[in-house]
Amino acid sequence: MGRRIDSHTYNDGRVYRIARGRFGPRRPFDDALGPSHAVVDLTRANVSSSMFVRKIRRELRIRFYSRRSVKTYLGALMQFLRWSQAPASETNRELVREYLEFLVDAGASASWVASNLSMLRTVFDKMCCLTATTGLVTPRRARSLPTVMSRDEILRLLAAAPARRDKLLLGLLYATGMRVGEMCRVRWRDLDFESGSIRVFRGKGAKDRRALMPTKWKRWLLALRTAATPESFLFPSSANDRRHLSPRTAQRMFRRAAELAGLRANVTCHSLRHSFATHLLEGGTDLRLIQDFLGHANLETTRLYTHITTTRSDPQSPLDALDPGGSAAQASAHPTANPTARLRVVFGASDGPTRVAHALLITKEATVRLEGIAAVEERPGWLRIDLPPEEAWATARATLPPDVASRATRPEFYKTLQNAVIAAFRRVRGE
Repeated sequence: MGRRIDSHTYNDGRVYRIARGRFGPRRPFDDALGPSHAVVDLTRANVSSSMFVRKIRRELRIRFYSRRSVKTYLGALMQFLRWSQAPASETNRELVREYLEFLVDAGASASWVASNLSMLRTVFDKMCCLTATTGLVTPRRARSLPTVMSRDEILRLLAAAPARRDKLLLGLLYATGMRVGEMCRVRWRDLDFESGSIRVFRGKGAKDRRALMPTKWKRWLLALRTAATPESFLFPSSANDRRHLSPRTAQRMFRRAAELAGLRANVTCHSLRHSFATHLLEGGTDLRLIQDFLGHANLETTRLYTHITTTRSDPQSPLDALDPGGSAAQASAHPTANPTARLRVVFGASDGPTRVAHALLITKEATVRLEGIAAVEERPGWLRIDLPPEEAWATARATLPPDVASRATRPEFYKTLQNAVIAAFRRVRGE
């Protein structure tokens, strides 16, 4: 039996054969997806808003959107449905444009409008096979320069951190350039002391990467590791050791230390990440290497707040480049250097892991008592120092000599007070 050959003819009568194999024609593909392919068939009249939101939530989860993205998308979706006061099946291009104009008139930023447009495009066009956002372009976002802290400000911030946990957290944020959420989720197993790196597990975009570990703090981290398991968090929650520290709590820790250090009001935890990249560039590290440390998918994102410099083959954590003999010595100078004033901490009763103490500022004129100091030993080696609001000591400070009173309000005073509380706590423990 002969082999069948499909043949066709040109317009001039010449015969040709259809190509086969990899060069052969492909079967047509259905590009226009209909309601049968949609996650939610909005052509049905009985689709309630609650059912619609539940199915969208299920689809976002099985597509492995991050928990934060799911929360943001569902919140924006429910806000849109409440504004429209109509079933989801009536969503069209005009309704979407009216909603975006409503957000602009309400004073929403370009980022928030872009986030809502992304949500509407994902939910209605990609998942429900509509054309509600066809023709709409993502609005332009303002690209302002980031806030970068100087090396002296970094030293003042670390000196003003009231507890060892705060100092370790803020120092590692600057030393590694990690995001605050990534740092809070670091476990002890992620620390590689041999290579001097920290693994960022499932960072932004569900990507793993390596960050620098400060050489100066290796001994400190090794000492803390002896009392922890590999699966435990480097910064556990004080309420539950099985959970990590909340990023909100870390941001409050930064704000408290920044206020004590007298830093600018516009600095945030993310400013430490910007400072990490800028100081590495100033030290000669290549821009693409910094891009890998920060986990940026696009080099233009790194180029926003940095500039190209010469290449350096051996990158060093910027924390290791801080001069301990210069500004650090000034930041830790004793606020009561005047021999007429001395600081003493006295511990009183204990309530479980909490010990109450008061500080005595002793001068020639009088002895001032600063009440309300609490030292909480959350776990062995971790001491949290809680101080009352600054206004609580205003009356006591008023009885001090003017020069001593002014020094007792500076960030250096709180650093000295922190060291005095730690020393007194160790004496009480008999260490």
